[in-house]
Amino acid sequence: MSKTLIILVLLGSMILHLSSATARAEDNTTSGPPPPGSADDPAWGYWSKLSNPNAWLSAHQRLTRAAQAQDAEIVFLGDSITKGWLEQGRSQWDSHYKAMNAIDLGIGGDSTRQILWRLDHGALGNHAPRIIVLMIGTNNILNSKADSVEIIEGIKAIITRIQQLAPGATTLLLSPPPLGAAAKNDRVIDLTQHLAELELPNVVFLDITGAFTDDLGVVDLELYRPDRIHPNAEGYARLDEQLYPSLTRLLSKCASDK
Repeated sequence: MSKTLIILVLLGSMILHLSSATARAEDNTTSGPPPPGSADDPAWGYWSKLSNPNAWLSAHQRLTRAAQAQDAEIVFLGDSITKGWLEQGRSQWDSHYKAMNAIDLGIGGDSTRQILWRLDHGALGNHAPRIIVLMIGTNNILNSKADSVEIIEGIKAIITRIQQLAPGATTLLLSPPPLGAAAKNDRVIDLTQHLAELELPNVVFLDITGAFTDDLGVVDLELYRPDRIHPNAEGYARLDEQLYPSLTRLLSKCASDK
C-alpha cells in the first residue's frame, strides 16, 4: 500500500471518528440538565422528574411543528403560566385569543435561557407574526439566584432575537404574575419595576400585577392554584380582563400601521 493511500485511509478514519463523536454529542445535547449559565445564555430545558430525558425536547419539537403549520398572527411565548391558557384559561383562550389566530408556545419550567434556545431552534417556524406576547422570568426567580438586572439582560436578548427573526413584529411584554410567597414576590416586584423602565423599539410593556392584587397591593391567593405560583381559572379570567383589551388595541394599531 502506497504512503498516499495510507494517509488517505488514516484521514478518512479520523473524519469518520470525528463525525461519529459529533453525532453522539448532538444526540446528547438535550438528554440531561443544561450547563450553568447566565440568564442571557441559551440552554435547552430538562424535566428532571420525568423518566424520559428528552421529554422537554419533544415538547419543543411538537410546538415548533405547530408553529410551522399555523400562520399565526399572535404568538404567546413563555413558561407554564403561558401554557396555562390552554388549561385553566381555556375558556378565555377559545373565546378571545383563538379567534385572533393566536398560538400558544408555552413550555413548563422555561426560563429566559430556554426561550432563547427555542428561538434559535425554530420556535417561531418560518412565519412572521404581528405580535408576540412574551411573559418570562418566573422560573429565573424560582430556580436561580439571578437578580433583576441579569434577568433583564436575558429578556433583552430574547427581544433582540425576536426582532431578528420577525422584524415586523411588536412584542407585548408582560410582567410576571405576583407569587404567593412574600420573599419570592419581592423579587417579582423588583423585576417588574425594571421591566417598566425598559425603552426598546417595537416593545409595549403591560404590568399585569393588578389582576392578582387588591387595592393595597396584597396578592389574592384565591386566584391561584395551591402552589401559589400558577393562576387558577379565576386568575386567568382576571388576567384576561387586562390582556384582551390591550391586545385588541395593539392588533388594531398594527393593522392600521401596515
